[in-house]
Amino acid sequence: MPVEDACEEHRQGENRIQLLRDTAKLVVTTKLHVACPCLAMGIPVILAKDYFGDRFGFLDRLLPTYTRRYYRDIDWNPQPVNIEKEKR
Repeated sequence: MPVEDACEEHRQGENRIQLLRDTAKLVVTTKLHVACPCLAMGIPVILAKDYFGDRFGFLDRLLPTYTRRYYRDIDWNPQPVNIEKEKR
């Protein structure tokens, strides 16, 4: 990939993150790489997935994770999680 294209991809990614930070009230995702930045920005996250592998293990202590069996128990109005201690 040419450097110019890589720089443009980076700029677009930054724009997406800023859009989430400035407008999102709730994010529903199956993706670790979506949940983590949103969690860090104080955006409430619902993480729902059929199966959670080892990579997701640390999230259990920060926010609820829902598998298909527990989809009916999803709190659709979650509060932002305070992770300032973890950030430090």
